[in-house]
Amino acid sequence: MLGPPVAPPASADLAKITATLTIGSRTVPGSASAVMGDPAEAVAWLARHLLRGGRRLEAGDIVLSGTLCTPTAIGTGDRLVADLGELGRIALDVN
Repeated sequence: MLGPPVAPPASADLAKITATLTIGSRTVPGSASAVMGDPAEAVAWLARHLLRGGRRLEAGDIVLSGTLCTPTAIGTGDRLVADLGELGRIALDVN
């Protein structure tokens, strides 16, 4: 699920972003540092990998750097709420 584009604050250290995923009554904490130490490094790795194959990221491409929270099982009827602090919050009902 994608929400509207959000620009991180200019002074933000992406690796310090934390997340909380709530699934019903369960809470799964997360941190951007879990994504190769820094999500920007994960995207840089992707760009280098594509370049070696003669491809590149293009303007408008959607790039997901990786998950901040541990993958967790979900099921029908669950309500997921991801809270990324100042970057925003997004919710999803699983039907």
